[in-house]
Amino acid sequence: MYEKALAIRLPLLGEQHPTTATTLANIGRAYNALKAPTKALEFFERAVVSLEKTVGESHPETGRVYGSMGCAYLDLSLEDKGKDYLRRCIRCLEESLGPGHRDVVYFRNRLEKCNGLGKLAA
Repeated sequence: MYEKALAIRLPLLGEQHPTTATTLANIGRAYNALKAPTKALEFFERAVVSLEKTVGESHPETGRVYGSMGCAYLDLSLEDKGKDYLRRCIRCLEESLGPGHRDVVYFRNRLEKCNGLGKLAA
Protein backbone atom coordinates (compact mmCIF):
# COMPACT_ATOMS: atom_id res chain seq x y z
CA MET A 1 0.00 0.00 0.00
CA TYR A 2 2.76 2.48 0.94
CA GLU A 3 4.73 1.51 -2.15
CA LYS A 4 1.70 2.33 -4.31
CA ALA A 5 1.47 5.71 -2.58
CA LEU A 6 5.16 6.28 -3.28
CA ALA A 7 4.68 5.39 -6.95
CA ILE A 8 2.02 8.11 -7.15
CA ARG A 9 3.82 10.73 -5.07
CA LEU A 10 7.30 10.51 -6.56
CA PRO A 11 6.33 11.68 -10.06
CA LEU A 12 4.01 14.37 -8.69
CA LEU A 13 6.04 15.72 -5.78
CA GLY A 14 9.57 14.44 -6.29
CA GLU A 15 11.93 12.86 -3.78
CA GLN A 16 12.57 16.16 -1.96
CA HIS A 17 9.10 16.73 -0.55
CA PRO A 18 7.93 16.19 3.06
CA THR A 19 4.97 14.03 1.99
CA THR A 20 7.22 11.80 -0.09
CA ALA A 21 9.67 11.59 2.82
CA THR A 22 6.90 10.53 5.20
CA THR A 23 5.84 7.83 2.74
CA LEU A 24 9.45 6.61 2.50
CA ALA A 25 9.67 6.51 6.30
CA ASN A 26 6.40 4.56 6.52
CA ILE A 27 7.73 1.99 4.06
CA GLY A 28 10.86 1.73 6.20
CA ARG A 29 8.76 1.20 9.32
CA ALA A 30 6.79 -1.53 7.56
CA TYR A 31 9.99 -3.33 6.57
CA ASN A 32 11.33 -2.98 10.10
CA ALA A 33 8.10 -4.49 11.48
CA LEU A 34 8.64 -7.38 9.05
CA LYS A 35 12.09 -7.95 10.58
CA ALA A 36 13.89 -6.59 7.51
CA PRO A 37 16.00 -3.80 9.05
CA THR A 38 18.48 -3.62 6.17
CA LYS A 39 15.67 -2.94 3.70
CA ALA A 40 14.08 -0.54 6.19
CA LEU A 41 17.28 1.48 6.40
CA GLU A 42 17.29 2.00 2.63
CA PHE A 43 13.99 3.85 2.95
CA PHE A 44 14.87 5.62 6.22
CA GLU A 45 18.05 7.00 4.67
CA ARG A 46 16.16 8.39 1.68
CA ALA A 47 13.51 9.83 3.99
CA VAL A 48 15.97 11.53 6.32
CA VAL A 49 17.89 13.16 3.45
CA SER A 50 14.64 14.57 2.11
CA LEU A 51 13.40 15.70 5.52
CA GLU A 52 16.68 17.39 6.45
CA LYS A 53 16.51 19.37 3.20
CA THR A 54 12.82 20.24 3.31
CA VAL A 55 11.80 20.66 6.96
CA GLY A 56 15.16 20.62 8.74
CA GLU A 57 16.98 18.48 11.28
CA SER A 58 14.93 19.76 14.23
CA HIS A 59 11.49 18.86 12.83
CA PRO A 60 9.61 16.14 14.76
CA GLU A 61 9.25 13.87 11.71
CA THR A 62 12.99 14.06 11.09
CA GLY A 63 13.50 13.11 14.74
CA ARG A 64 11.14 10.16 14.43
CA VAL A 65 13.04 8.88 11.41
CA TYR A 66 16.30 9.22 13.36
CA GLY A 67 14.67 7.07 16.03
CA SER A 68 13.46 4.50 13.53
CA MET A 69 16.95 4.35 12.07
CA GLY A 70 18.37 3.82 15.54
CA CYS A 71 15.99 0.92 16.15
CA ALA A 72 16.88 -0.65 12.80
CA TYR A 73 20.60 -0.39 13.54
CA LEU A 74 20.02 -2.00 16.92
CA ASP A 75 18.13 -4.82 15.20
CA LEU A 76 21.24 -5.33 13.07
CA SER A 77 23.38 -5.47 16.25
CA LEU A 78 25.08 -2.19 15.32
CA GLU A 79 24.68 -0.90 18.86
CA ASP A 80 26.90 2.19 18.72
CA LYS A 81 25.28 3.48 15.54
CA GLY A 82 21.83 2.66 16.90
CA LYS A 83 22.48 4.52 20.14
CA ASP A 84 23.84 7.53 18.27
CA TYR A 85 20.66 7.80 16.19
CA LEU A 86 18.47 7.31 19.25
CA ARG A 87 20.29 10.11 21.08
CA ARG A 88 19.90 12.37 18.06
CA CYS A 89 16.20 11.48 17.91
CA ILE A 90 15.63 12.18 21.59
CA ARG A 91 17.38 15.57 21.45
CA CYS A 92 15.34 16.57 18.41
CA LEU A 93 12.01 15.43 19.81
CA GLU A 94 12.63 16.93 23.27
CA GLU A 95 13.33 20.30 21.66
CA SER A 96 10.33 20.20 19.35
CA LEU A 97 7.74 18.27 21.40
CA GLY A 98 8.94 18.45 25.00
CA PRO A 99 10.49 15.83 27.28
CA GLY A 100 7.19 14.25 28.31
CA HIS A 101 5.87 13.55 24.82
CA ARG A 102 5.04 9.89 24.16
CA ASP A 103 7.51 9.66 21.26
CA VAL A 104 10.34 10.95 23.46
CA VAL A 105 9.40 8.44 26.15
CA TYR A 106 9.27 5.57 23.64
CA PHE A 107 12.70 6.27 22.14
CA ARG A 108 14.24 7.01 25.55
CA ASN A 109 13.01 3.60 26.73
CA ARG A 110 14.60 1.97 23.69
CA LEU A 111 17.90 3.67 24.53
CA GLU A 112 17.65 2.70 28.20
CA LYS A 113 17.19 -0.94 27.21
CA CYS A 114 20.48 -0.72 25.29
CA ASN A 115 22.71 0.69 27.97
CA GLY A 116 20.77 0.48 31.19
CA LEU A 117 21.16 4.22 31.72
CA GLY A 118 19.70 6.03 28.73
CA LYS A 119 22.22 8.86 29.01
CA LEU A 120 22.29 11.25 26.09
CA ALA A 121 26.01 11.93 26.41
CA ALA A 122 28.20 9.40 24.67
